[in-house]
Amino acid sequence: MSEPSTPPRSRWQTYPVQRYALALGVAQTAVWLGVWVFCREAPLLWGAAVSLLLTVVAAVAAGHRARRTMGSLHRRIDLLVDGKYGELPPVAGDFDELREVEAQLHRLAEAIGEREGAYQASLMQARELETLKTDFVSTVSHELRTPLTSMRGALSLVLAGTVGELPSRARDLLRIAQQNTERLIRLINDILDIEKIEGGHVQLRREWCELGALAQATIRSVETLAADAGVQLSLEATRDVFVTGDSDRLVQVLTNLVSNAIKHSPRGSTVRVRLEADGATARIHVIDQGPGIPPEFRARVFGRFQQAESHAARKSTGTGLGLAIARSLVELHEGTISFDCPETGGSIFTIALPWTPPTVTAATPVGYRILLLDDDLGMLSVMATLCAPLGETFGVRAPREALEAAKTTRYDALIIDPSVSDGEGLAMVRALRRLPGYADLPVLLFSTREYGTEELSGVVLQPQHAFVKSRDGEAEVVRRLKAMLAVRRPRLAA
Repeated sequence: MSEPSTPPRSRWQTYPVQRYALALGVAQTAVWLGVWVFCREAPLLWGAAVSLLLTVVAAVAAGHRARRTMGSLHRRIDLLVDGKYGELPPVAGDFDELREVEAQLHRLAEAIGEREGAYQASLMQARELETLKTDFVSTVSHELRTPLTSMRGALSLVLAGTVGELPSRARDLLRIAQQNTERLIRLINDILDIEKIEGGHVQLRREWCELGALAQATIRSVETLAADAGVQLSLEATRDVFVTGDSDRLVQVLTNLVSNAIKHSPRGSTVRVRLEADGATARIHVIDQGPGIPPEFRARVFGRFQQAESHAARKSTGTGLGLAIARSLVELHEGTISFDCPETGGSIFTIALPWTPPTVTAATPVGYRILLLDDDLGMLSVMATLCAPLGETFGVRAPREALEAAKTTRYDALIIDPSVSDGEGLAMVRALRRLPGYADLPVLLFSTREYGTEELSGVVLQPQHAFVKSRDGEAEVVRRLKAMLAVRRPRLAA
């Protein structure tokens, strides 16, 4: 904060009290001397000397008292600065002006004490609210999401007919319950995401991502929502666009934008996703043909729990957190998100991310060789079918066979279930990495259980390359493998 400006002072205003007293004494002595020169009377000379002496004594006494008084005031001000409002000593001196100054200082101390007390109370209340928020998030995470997930699973099983055929009316009611359960889970997940982002607990993976593949995955995930709304989806990309970031989080951002565009688009319209790259920026445009964003809402469109329509007029359900989460995740990727409302109608949301063209040439799909290790023949067949578009696949059921195969043929990636042969798969991968040319081999774990960080040490390049069969689908594993291979050259046969 800048210092308050003070008006310029004259030279005499800068002098202390003693100088004023001395100047007055000199002037008075000069008058006495002038009278003595004119009258030539000896008593007048003695009067001038006495006047000068009294003036000097008065000046010294006044200066001493002034310094004493100002020192007392300084000590009181220092106590106020230190927050010791009840320890103010009396001001030295018994002048009426000093009593008034003392009263003013007491009032100032009381006012500052009251304000600081109110501030401390507010601070304590804020800490209590922060504790309550933390407890609430913990409760939401552990006490609400778990039973809701169980409810969703149970409702899905019942609607799938596992307990027998249901009457039409009962099926409709259960479907309503399932939809509302899904909505509550989405709300809880959004609240937890916002909390993790604001708390700085979101860790982003840094890997090459092809935006076209991410956009296609997003479109596939919202096809049902678009079909129910009668909206068409379109992807426009004239070239492959690679960025460095977390593919899962980028898909989350795109899903929020595309689903939001679907909800606000009229039936029969089209939501377009357009990819562009120029200079050092990659851009993703999500374009809809809806009513656009009202002018009064545009300033808070990225706020939390914000929705353009009133509760009574709202046509679609939502948490009002999607755009806030999207902006936070884009900013974590060192990008920006903005929107535009053309005069022709609709809205355009644009994501701009740092883009650098890959430094290596992407290989043709048939050039890769992928090694699969799983003791389940059915899983080997499924994974080989899904990986076929990427290149040649070779499936084995024992770690020893996988190690021997790697010695005779140079593979580009490995997908393994480490639980085969009583857990020998992890040791096999560590031995494989010691072979020439395999230190940076992309390895994806697709197992029936979770593995800890220590168990994954020396096995996968990143902890996020471990997938669980009961939670992650085969297509997700292959999609991650495709993203990893997109910027790698195929290896030559040994």
